[in-house]
Amino acid sequence: MSSNSEVSVSLFGVSFKADIDDLRESPALSIAEKLLALHEGAVSVVEPNVVALPQSLARAELCSVEVGLAADVVVILVDHKEFRGIKRADVAGELVDTKGIL
Repeated sequence: MSSNSEVSVSLFGVSFKADIDDLRESPALSIAEKLLALHEGAVSVVEPNVVALPQSLARAELCSVEVGLAADVVVILVDHKEFRGIKRADVAGELVDTKGIL
C-alpha cells in the first residue's frame, strides 16, 4: 500500500460555481485548502477559468484536464463545461464525483 505522500490527488474545479473565475467564498476552494493541509502528497488543480491559483493553494500545481486525469485520486468539485465530456474510462485512478457528471 502506498504512503500518503505517494498518492497524487487532482481537484477538478475550485471556483464558486461552474464556468466562472470567481473563487471568493467557494466551498471547493475551502476543500482544496483543507486537503493541502492534511495531505502531504502531490495535489494538482484543474481550473480552466483561472491563470494562477491563489496563495492559499501555493503548494498545488495548476494543470490541464489530461494531466489531472492521470492522478491516483480525481475529485470533481465543480461541474465546468470542460469537464462534462470526461468519461469514467478517462480517469486513471479512483474517482470522487461530487457533481454527478460522470
